[in-house]
Amino acid sequence: MIERIQSQLRATARNQYTAVHLPPFSCFINGDEPAPWASYAIPDRPVGGDVGSALEKMVDWYSTNERMPRLEFVEAFAPDLARILESVGFVQEARTQLMVARPESLIAANSVRALTIVELGRYPALSLVQQAISVLERGFGGPDDLYVTSSRARAFWTRFGSSRFFLACMEGQAVSVGSLTPPWNGVSEIAGIATLEKYRRRGIASALTAHISAAGFGQGQELLFLTAGDARSGRVYEQVGYKSIGHGLAYYLPTPE
Repeated sequence: MIERIQSQLRATARNQYTAVHLPPFSCFINGDEPAPWASYAIPDRPVGGDVGSALEKMVDWYSTNERMPRLEFVEAFAPDLARILESVGFVQEARTQLMVARPESLIAANSVRALTIVELGRYPALSLVQQAISVLERGFGGPDDLYVTSSRARAFWTRFGSSRFFLACMEGQAVSVGSLTPPWNGVSEIAGIATLEKYRRRGIASALTAHISAAGFGQGQELLFLTAGDARSGRVYEQVGYKSIGHGLAYYLPTPE
């Protein structure tokens, strides 16, 4: 299961970003977004032993491309990698809760009054894409007065439109968003579940997760996974049948002062 999840993460990144293979890492860059979190490397195999020269090549490649060297990976896939990274100066950015569900484990969410969920579809109205980006970024801490230009929405959809996006609305207001990445070997990730702060703790995230999960399983996926930032977030997903199987890790190399 862990290997299938790690393979799906690499496949999704290859589909969305510029990629270079620097064994034992696949390195990805988002050319539209210079923020540190938008580019990262993923190990191709369990990494151990002396990989100093490989790490140097990876660091040089990101530095040449004016990006911070970062890695994202499933802890159980490469259990020695965190220690190796820390020994050469990398810093842990995040340790998220990795959770999975199968069709038989999915639990229907409690009904949320006045909540409607729509899928954007392959060729959505540009205004819907703008709303989805706004909710996504505001839900993860962006300003409430965030404005998404039409050109940015087009660029976003060109890069990420192969995923299935779902928008949850209440009384005409977009309040929550989430996506389902394209399947790889029967596995997909539910990504970017974000809810506007004013609408949290109403069961919206659980309802949206259950809806997206049902769509994924209805499409034939055998396994869905997601990551929760902390235990409280994890309980939201437990309510609809997800269970924790480990952790996802993110590491970055600080810029020398």
